[in-house]
Amino acid sequence: MQNDKKVIVMAGFLGSVLVILMVATFILSNLQKSRSFGTQTAANDVGTKTQTVDLNRQPVEESTSPATSTPNGTLAEAPQPLPHINFRTWDDVNSVALTRTSAPVYELNQSYTFEEVRDIASTLGASDSIKKKRTNVIAYKVDSTNKTASLLQFDTQNGEFTYTSTPGQTLPEASDINTGIYEFMKTINIYDASLKVTATYKNKAYPELTFYEVHRDWSAVSAPILNTVGLLNLSEKQALNSLTLATANAESPENTDICATSDGKDGLERQKDFNTMTLALTEDKRIKFAQSNIRRLNATAPREVSLINYDEAKKKLQEKKYSFLLTTPAGSGAVQWTNIYPQNQANAQEAVITEAALSYLESAPATTQSELAPYYVFKGYSQLDSGFRVNYIAAVPAIVDETTQSRNIFSPFIKEVHAQQSPDGDNGQKQGSFDLSPSPSVQPTPVDETSCNPTAAQLNPVYEINGTKFGWANVRVWQGKLSTGKRGWWYLIPKPSTTDATLKDEVNQVVLQVRSLANESDFREFDKILLDFQLRGNSCPVRVTGASPSIFVYGDEGQKVSVASGAQLTYADPVTTGHNTWNVTITADGLDVNGLTRPYIYYEYKPVAFTKPSHGWVVRKDQLPALATSVSQELGLTSDETTRALFELNHAASSVSHDLLYVGLVNTQELNARLPLTVSPTPNHTYRYHFFVAKAQNSDRTSAPHLSSVVRSGLTLIEIGSSNQ
Repeated sequence: MQNDKKVIVMAGFLGSVLVILMVATFILSNLQKSRSFGTQTAANDVGTKTQTVDLNRQPVEESTSPATSTPNGTLAEAPQPLPHINFRTWDDVNSVALTRTSAPVYELNQSYTFEEVRDIASTLGASDSIKKKRTNVIAYKVDSTNKTASLLQFDTQNGEFTYTSTPGQTLPEASDINTGIYEFMKTINIYDASLKVTATYKNKAYPELTFYEVHRDWSAVSAPILNTVGLLNLSEKQALNSLTLATANAESPENTDICATSDGKDGLERQKDFNTMTLALTEDKRIKFAQSNIRRLNATAPREVSLINYDEAKKKLQEKKYSFLLTTPAGSGAVQWTNIYPQNQANAQEAVITEAALSYLESAPATTQSELAPYYVFKGYSQLDSGFRVNYIAAVPAIVDETTQSRNIFSPFIKEVHAQQSPDGDNGQKQGSFDLSPSPSVQPTPVDETSCNPTAAQLNPVYEINGTKFGWANVRVWQGKLSTGKRGWWYLIPKPSTTDATLKDEVNQVVLQVRSLANESDFREFDKILLDFQLRGNSCPVRVTGASPSIFVYGDEGQKVSVASGAQLTYADPVTTGHNTWNVTITADGLDVNGLTRPYIYYEYKPVAFTKPSHGWVVRKDQLPALATSVSQELGLTSDETTRALFELNHAASSVSHDLLYVGLVNTQELNARLPLTVSPTPNHTYRYHFFVAKAQNSDRTSAPHLSSVVRSGLTLIEIGSSNQ
C-alpha cells in the first residue's frame, strides 16, 4: 500500500485541476495491479535502478507525431507465437471424485453508463467535475480553501474503480462495521448477497487506518472463483482444493508492514488481484480509500444448468475441446525456449492429471465478461518429447449444452491459443489489442537518458514467472522525454545474469504471459529489444546452450540424501533450496526432491570449459541415437538413463552448427574440480558421465574410451550430462 499512501498525502495539497489530473494519472498506474492468484512481486524500493526492457510496439501519441526509432520507441511485431501443444494421451495419477450434476450460471454486468458513474461520483462527493474518454471516467472535487479533495477513477467497461478522499466518506450507520460496508456498497450499486467481508488487517505505514477486504464468497455462489491467468502461476505444491478466500498464502511475497491480520497472515502481501474490494477506514468510520475489481452481477436470477460428469470432461480434454491449455517449464531459471519447444512444438506421449476441480473462472479484469459459468479445471504435468518437464493448466466447459457458453470469456486471447493447439483450428484467427483509452496527460518532462525510465520500482504490477520478472507502467521515454499513456507499456526486468543469448528466451516467456494477462498482441521486434538491452545491459558473459546434467539417485526407500551443485545454475528442476541444494528422499515411486516428485534431478549451468578428451567417437548427428544406445549398454544404464543420455547428446549437439561431431567423455577429475557436486551422506558409488560435444576436426581419430558397467549397491548416484565446446 506504499503507493496508496502517496495518493492520500498528495490529495491533501491539491490546489488546481492540473494537480488533480496528475494524481489521476498516478492512480491509473496503481490500478494496474497484480492479477494472479499465485506468485506476484512488488518493487517497493524507490531507489532501485534495475534496468527494464520495453516489450511493446510504440503507439502513436494522441497529441504528437508517431514514434520514431528510439531506445524505447520502434514499431515492431511479436517475437514468438505460443507453442503448438499435442499431448497424445491423458492419464489420472489419482482418482478424481467430482459428482455435481448442476450449478448456477450468473450473468455479469458488461458495462456501466456514464449516468451510473456520475451518480456514484455524486454519492462519494467527487462530482464537481466529471469527464469521460472511451471507457475511462475521472471525477473529482477540490476545496482549495480547506485544501481537501476527493477523486474517483472508474472504468465503465468492467467496473474497476479507485476512490481516494482526504476528508473521507462517512460509512452509513449500521449495527456493525461489516453491515455498514454492505450499506456503503449498496449506495454505489455494487452490492449483492454473495459479497462478504472476509478479512481485515493493518499496515504499519498507516497506523490510523484499518483495511477491510470484500470478496464474492465462494460458498454463496456454490463453487470457487479462480482467475484464468493466475492459475498458471500456482506452484506445483499448491493444490486446487487448498485455495481459499484467505488472500495471503505461504507463497505470497513478504510485506513486513502488513500486521494485525484477521486470517493470521502477518508479514505477507495481500492477494487482491481479482474479485476484491479493499477499503481503508479511520477509527471514526470514514472511508479514505477504496479500490475494487469486483464484477457486478446482473439483477436477474442465476439460471441452473446441467453439468457433464468428470469422465465426459476428460474426454473433451482428450479431444482438444478445451477452452484453454497452457504450459510452463517445471523448473526455475532461464532455459532456452527452443530447447523446451523445438520448432515451437510441445509434443508429449502423455499428460498426467494430478488433480481437477469444478470452479468458476474469471478472465483478466481488464477484459469484458458476460457470465460466471462453471468449468472443469485440470492441473498436472507432462514430460515433453524434447526431454523437459512442463506443468500445465487446462479448462473444459462444464455445461452440458455448450451453446450456453458460446460467448467465450477467454476470447480473444484463447482464440489464438486454441487455433494453434487444435488441428481443426482456424490458424488465421488473430487476437485483439489491449485497447484502453489514454489517461489525462501531463507535460512531458526531459529525462536523464543514462538512468532507467521507468525503474523497476515504477512498475505496478510486477510479475515473476519461473524467475523471469516483468511489469507494467504508464510512463516511457519517447523522443528523449518522459511521457504517459493509460494503455501503458510492458517491460521485462532482466536478471543480473541475463545476456544477449538468454534475453530472447526471457522475452518469449514474458510475451506468452502478457498475451494471456492483457490480450496484448502488439510487441516490438526482438532485434530492437536486443538493441535496447545492449545499450544499457550488463556485461555478463554470453550463455552457451548445451551445458546440463541429469542426476539419478538410488538407495533404500526412505533414505534421505542432500545433493548440492557448485556450478552457477541457470535452470533447475526441481527448484533448489539455498546454496544450490536438493534435499532428496528416496521413495517407491522415484525421488521426493524438495517436496516435489521427480524421477531425476535436472539442471543447467553457466558454461565451463573442459579439456577435449583424447578418446572419443566421430559421428554424424543422425547417429547420436545409436551412440547413446551403444554407450548405455556398455555402462549398464536403465532405459530411463539411456533416454537422458540421448537427450543430453542432442541438447549439446543442437548448438553445434556442423553435422559431423566429435564426442568424448569429460575426465572425471577435471569434472569434479570445475563442476563440483557435494553429496551427503557419501554414496557407495558415484558415476559422472558428461559428454564433450564439438565440431569434428580433420585431425580427430576415433579411439573409443574403455567403459565399465556401473555397480548398483547401497547409495548410488549416476549423473549424465553434456557440454558443447
